Amino acid sequence: MKRTSLYSREHRVLARLLRTLRLKEGLSQAAVAAALGRPQAYVSAVETFIRGVDLIQVRELAAIYGIRLRDFIDLYEADLESAVDVPDRELRAGAKPRVARQPKGAPPKKSTRTSVALPKKAPKRSSR
Repeated sequence: MKRTSLYSREHRVLARLLRTLRLKEGLSQAAVAAALGRPQAYVSAVETFIRGVDLIQVRELAAIYGIRLRDFIDLYEADLESAVDVPDRELRAGAKPRVARQPKGAPPKKSTRTSVALPKKAPKRSSR
């Protein structure tokens, strides 16, 4: 089966599991990157599913997190079975939660903001 995007459900679950294991071990992205011999941005890109990983990279990450590849795969499969499919935007670190939009044709909600009247600017004079 050909994948067309890094934003598939499987990638989201994989990235979430890698991040969870790193945090469980109390490691920073910089520490993991140093162990891999890569920049911190690489680990960040993997955990936010901007960058995919192959089996060898997953094996290296699992070893850093103190878990055998077989056990990692079991955890991954269990997470796949139990994961609720959440849009990737909501899984990214620091993403703001979605706000429900007003249905079309519904009356606008009253704003809780108070508006301040700004003074009018004087018209520009032409110089002759």
